[in-house]
Amino acid sequence: LCRFLPPGSWCPITRLMELSEEQRASLALFREVTAEARDESASIEVLKSCNWNVEQALSLHWASHDEDHGAQARAPAAAANPLSAPLLPGQGRSSAATHGSTAGDSPGTM
Repeated sequence: LCRFLPPGSWCPITRLMELSEEQRASLALFREVTAEARDESASIEVLKSCNWNVEQALSLHWASHDEDHGAQARAPAAAANPLSAPLLPGQGRSSAATHGSTAGDSPGTM
């Protein structure tokens, strides 16, 4: 398979063969827990950056995954909740809306 790649290209089979048995087990566990959210190469890079500590690699994965998806998740949630929108454009709630007064009420009258 790798012999068909251009010279100097990265070969996933060769890269896996370079890993120790313990590293391959860590890679398999990382990919299983993350539901293979990253491809094999990216998974290896995360594990390498954490010195093959699977717990640290998972924390890093979820932290970066949350950053990537957090902004996308917040925007639809705000749009789906009409109660979070201000009552008047460019303003928050007016004092009349928060205190129950009306335009006909005048100070000191009952």
